[in-house]
Amino acid sequence: MHILKLFVACILLCCACRSISFDEFRPESAHPPLLPSLFAAVDTISLETFYWNDHTIHHPYPYEENWQRPHHRPPYVRDIRIQDAIMLFDREVKDNLTNPKGKKYGYITCKIVTGECRYSPVSAMVSLATFFVPNLFGFPFNNHMTHLELEVEVYDSRQQLVARYAATGYSKVPIALWRGYRTTDAYRLSNIKAFKTAMQTIKEKITEDYPEINHQLLASGPLTARRD
Repeated sequence: MHILKLFVACILLCCACRSISFDEFRPESAHPPLLPSLFAAVDTISLETFYWNDHTIHHPYPYEENWQRPHHRPPYVRDIRIQDAIMLFDREVKDNLTNPKGKKYGYITCKIVTGECRYSPVSAMVSLATFFVPNLFGFPFNNHMTHLELEVEVYDSRQQLVARYAATGYSKVPIALWRGYRTTDAYRLSNIKAFKTAMQTIKEKITEDYPEINHQLLASGPLTARRD
């Protein structure tokens, strides 16, 4: 009975959890000089494969008898983290990597190569063992962790590969009252932070190779100028 009361109290206090800030959806500071304008493309299949294999998320499926049977796979539901990743990459390209104005000189692509999303069992075990009392004071119920490897490629107007970069990103976000986040916000925010960490490393590598990349893009000419 006491455990139930504490659990109910925690649910009632969930309004005290933090929310995702709009600043989290903004890329980190720019790294000039900027490359010529490029078309940005995201390999959505790689994103869908990565997030579909995340078994920590339980999507709400419409209730029908057939979908309750083990041999029926639930219908696909698009994960909000896919749109977050697409938006972050698009903003990185337009704000930090290329000149958003002018003719396009090629393409820049992004995909998730590998990674994992999971919960940390330690906090959950501690919470259960202590009857959730510490959770009322901010101890996390759980932590959602995202670890991913990002790959970014740059192509010129002839669709020839100019550069390829890969970097990993990791983030752990607490699910807790007061200083933590709700479950739905935690798994989304951990993905945002991990993605931005990987992109930060890639941006630094692109900046180091800027002279060679910029030369090859300009030498290939703008896409609109090509006739073959």
